[in-house]
Amino acid sequence: MKLASALLITLTSYVALAADAHGAHSNEVPSMVKWQFINLAILGVILYKYGRQPVIEFFQARQTDYLKQAEKSKTLFQEAEKEYQDIEQRLKTLNATASSSVEQAKTEAEALRKQMIADAQATANRIKDDAQATAKLEGQKTTLKAKQEIVLQALTSARQVLTTDIGSQDHQKLQSEFNKNIEAVNP
Repeated sequence: MKLASALLITLTSYVALAADAHGAHSNEVPSMVKWQFINLAILGVILYKYGRQPVIEFFQARQTDYLKQAEKSKTLFQEAEKEYQDIEQRLKTLNATASSSVEQAKTEAEALRKQMIADAQATANRIKDDAQATAKLEGQKTTLKAKQEIVLQALTSARQVLTTDIGSQDHQKLQSEFNKNIEAVNP
């Protein structure tokens, strides 16, 4: 329809130009315009016959491509909307539980601190007890060693005294006292 309107306007303007060129006003269409119209009609028929199908196919392919793109965009939009809702829900949950999470973390930190202090005190007490036991044991060892040295020195001194200062008379006196003590024990 638009093509026919454009063609009519073009032909009318040629008629006006042709009438002006001859200098006379006649109502008949000049022959040049007739041939131009015929040429244009032939061109239109050729374009219609050979160009119609490729143009239709081109626009159909374009329409199909646009529909596919629109469907793909719609799917992506729905996925993005779903992900947005999911993220928004997670944010709401995080915001709602943020204060309780902080309180829980503080409580756990306090419990951990108390546990660490208790463990440190227990370790310190154990080390202290071990040190006291070690000190006591070392004291006992030192005392025992001192006693052993005293006994050893006493034995050495007694041996020296016995070998040099005791004679046969003292020896007989010791034996008789020993025998009396034995008899007193065994009646």
